[in-house]
Amino acid sequence: MIPMQMSLRPMPWGLMPLCETDPPYDQVGEFFTVGAGSSKADGFTRGHWACNKVAAGRGASQVEVGGSEAHAVIVARPNVRIERFYLPHTDDWTESIVQEVPFELFRDALGRWRAFVRAFEKGNGPGQAEG
Repeated sequence: MIPMQMSLRPMPWGLMPLCETDPPYDQVGEFFTVGAGSSKADGFTRGHWACNKVAAGRGASQVEVGGSEAHAVIVARPNVRIERFYLPHTDDWTESIVQEVPFELFRDALGRWRAFVRAFEKGNGPGQAEG
């Protein structure tokens, strides 16, 4: 199990789900926060779909979420590959961080994160949770 600190971060527009993970899983928390912080986010919906597809033996799947920090997540067995790109002061993606995480650990962590986000969106979620 990937240890995760899940909390709500105050932002000017309201609270935002935040997932913090320590190395060697730090990019998992980054991806969850940036790309799957709402039930409408691509990382939330497509990440879940990709995990189910891989678990059913139907091949690998890629999930991409973007912005000034973009993530390309390749969901596959035995490892999920998370690549985080930074957009510096130019228009070129010049810097990236790559991390591989065992599929089953990623799938379990995504399930726990999705439950936390759903509870927050329904208004009955905890202010902080650990998982």
